[in-house]
Amino acid sequence: MPCSDITEALELRIDYDDRLSGYALNKRSCGRTIGGETLLPMILGVHVDQLVAQPIDEVVPEFERYGEVDQFLLMKQFGAICAALSVYRGDGAGGLGQYFVLHSLEHDEVETRLVGEVSIEAVVEEIKACKGCGSGAKHDHDDSAESAGGTCQVKPRKPRTLPTL
Repeated sequence: MPCSDITEALELRIDYDDRLSGYALNKRSCGRTIGGETLLPMILGVHVDQLVAQPIDEVVPEFERYGEVDQFLLMKQFGAICAALSVYRGDGAGGLGQYFVLHSLEHDEVETRLVGEVSIEAVVEEIKACKGCGSGAKHDHDDSAESAGGTCQVKPRKPRTLPTL
C-alpha cells in the first residue's frame, strides 16, 4: 500500500564545470523513487544554465510520444531539478514556501551536492499551467506558481490532457 506522505526529497549533484552529474528524486518518508531514471541520460553532463533555459520538449527527444503519465513524471522531475538549479545559481531563495527548499549544500573536490525538499503542490500547479506546451516553465503571460527558473521557449500547441493527482 502506498504511503500517504507526498513530500519529495531531491538530491542534485553538479560537477565543477557546472554540469549535472546526477540526481535522485524520492519520496521523503519511504525513499521510493519518483518516475524512474528516464530523464537522467538526457540531462547528464548538461550545463546548468542550458538546463534551466530549455523547455522540456527540447531536453527530451520526442517528448510528445510519451504517454500522459510518463509526460507528467518527466515534467515533475524536470521542474524539480530546474527549481533546485535556480537555487544553486542564485536565482531562487530556496527557503520555506518555495518550489525547492534547500536543506544542505555540500562540496568536495569532485562535485557540489544540493539536498532539499520539493513542494509537490507547486510542481503540480506549474505543470497544469503549462499543459499547453509541455515545457514545465512559467510563461510570461502566466500568473501561476513561482517559476522553476526558466522561460517557456515553445509556442503553445494543441493542449494535452494531463492526469490529475
